[in-house]
Amino acid sequence: MATTDIAVIKPGGFVALNQGASEAREIIEELLDGEPLTARDLPVIKVPSGGKTDWEIPGPNGSEYLPKLEGILLHFQRTHQYWENPEPDGTPPQCKSVGPEHKAIGDGVPGGPCHTCPLNRLGTHPKGEGKACTERELWFLLRPNSIMPYVVSLSPTSLGAAADYRRTTLAGVPIRPTSCITTIELRTDTNKAGQKFARAVPRMAGMLDPVEAQAARDYAQQFRPEFDDAVEAMATETGVASDLGDFDPAA
Repeated sequence: MATTDIAVIKPGGFVALNQGASEAREIIEELLDGEPLTARDLPVIKVPSGGKTDWEIPGPNGSEYLPKLEGILLHFQRTHQYWENPEPDGTPPQCKSVGPEHKAIGDGVPGGPCHTCPLNRLGTHPKGEGKACTERELWFLLRPNSIMPYVVSLSPTSLGAAADYRRTTLAGVPIRPTSCITTIELRTDTNKAGQKFARAVPRMAGMLDPVEAQAARDYAQQFRPEFDDAVEAMATETGVASDLGDFDPAA
């Protein structure tokens, strides 16, 4: 796909980019009363369980349900979390790591490089053919009417499509994630046990004009330290079975 084949989106639709990255930081700092931006300040959107195809978007007036998410992908990072109990009940993971599998180092028990860890292999989960260690990807998505990004927690069932989007769609143009608008839809599949599960499928909805693309890149760089801190905090979060979603598509 050539860049000439991709529609350029009319600028001005993202309120966080209309005043520059430094001004956006000042606004956020005022809203947080001078406190640093942390994981608890960022709304989290999760892939729904049971094969549902609407996203639940948290907001100040309750949840909103939409068939697709749309925004600018500012940052992404993989996490691994291992619980000895496959259905954790409000307990922190025994082991966690942040980063791509070939670089990630587990912190805890068993610890060590994730790419050689036996718990990071299909067939090790006690309830199916999935992995004992839960792998996720966190996407920081700037939506049009928000000054702060949302964190989209992609379940293991969605990681293949996420990688294909970055390595095939975006790399094939080529284009930076901050230079385009990404749309994420949900599709329903069925595992070997006959259970329905949802997986997120991203696609490129259009290109930003060069000025707005640079503004998005500046915004992402402005908040990169906070994004990295948020990923670390989320990797350490306590877990419950209902929060892990559909983690075992191979069952």
